[in-house]
Amino acid sequence: MAHRFEAIEYLGYINKKVCRIIKAKYKDKELDVYYEDFETGKNYYRNLEYSYLSGYLVTFPGEKVRYSYSSETYIQKLSDWQEAHFSMNITKKYNRNESDFLLLAEGYPKYKFILNKLMELSKTYYVSLDDIFGCMRLYDVYPEMEYLICHEFFYLIGNVSIYRYTKKNKKLFMNYLLKHRKYFAQCNDLTVREIFKCAKNNINPEYHKFFKNYPEDICKYLLKNDRWKLGENYYNDYKEMAIEMGHDMNDPYWKFPNNLEEAHNKVMNEKSQFEINKQKEKEEQMIKVVKSLQKNNKTINGYNIFIANSTEQFIKASNVLNQCLMRAHYIDRVIKQESIIVMIWNNDTPIATAEIDYNKQVRQFYGDEKDHTNCKPTEEIQKIFYSWLENCKFRKARLVA
Repeated sequence: MAHRFEAIEYLGYINKKVCRIIKAKYKDKELDVYYEDFETGKNYYRNLEYSYLSGYLVTFPGEKVRYSYSSETYIQKLSDWQEAHFSMNITKKYNRNESDFLLLAEGYPKYKFILNKLMELSKTYYVSLDDIFGCMRLYDVYPEMEYLICHEFFYLIGNVSIYRYTKKNKKLFMNYLLKHRKYFAQCNDLTVREIFKCAKNNINPEYHKFFKNYPEDICKYLLKNDRWKLGENYYNDYKEMAIEMGHDMNDPYWKFPNNLEEAHNKVMNEKSQFEINKQKEKEEQMIKVVKSLQKNNKTINGYNIFIANSTEQFIKASNVLNQCLMRAHYIDRVIKQESIIVMIWNNDTPIATAEIDYNKQVRQFYGDEKDHTNCKPTEEIQKIFYSWLENCKFRKARLVA
């Protein structure tokens, strides 16, 4: 019978080579079932099988095992080592002790310096056997990794893109790490590309998030005269408004203004004026659309019932009755003659608002919407409104294009 087991990882000799070995432990039984040969990089296994439901299972020598899809059994033997085309890793962390490093240094003396440094690092970081073997193999190809190990930049050691930089860029990168050693000793939130970008532009790593989404030319521009201190999204706000106002952001005058704050305020004022003009134009269109409808306006029992025809009326009703008349673009619906907005006020105080169509179908009719569960107008207001609506006549305006 195959068993689920506790995997124990350790270093030991197999075929006179120091290997990473995984031992399967089940109750009082133990057996080495997997090992990794450092020199060849190949993996080997024995007495193992795999189940999609249970994961790796072990069968110990001398146990009675049933053939798959059969009731016949056989006695398990100690299998020969077979090459594994899979990598067996364990999730449980085992802290390396000094004897592990000494054993490796004895078997592979040329890595003694690297192993000693890794042993020191293991007191601060979790260093797995995969990490150790990986560093040893990497050292053969990129001996400059020694610099990263010496200065305890452990989380960067396995990133080979560092070692592929030109000599000049590699020096820039390494010196930058050393300059900000205190930061990188505590944080590992930057990718190699982000670190190099910071190094190239001489940006403090603490500000990397600020520049993360900016291209290099904008980074240089913001760094000059400390323009970046205006705020993380200040330049992007400026850029969006400038584009909206039709300015060419490929033109250096707009892309790199000498005074960013003045340029920001300039396009902001442009946009504000544009919005005012746009709203004024909409209001003029709305007045034309509802002009013929105003004849339906009446005062009943002291309440003014009228067709809304100004932005001021929409804003006041929105504020007093907690309604979304401005945010939901009701003015646009009026201009398109899709809706008519009817307001009921007591003198200058908004009481209720209704949205109807030209067929006198009521789409919405609400009072104060602060409480959405109780925002219907009073029975008196409803009676007045429906009585008024019954006698109204609505025709769409014929507008000259």
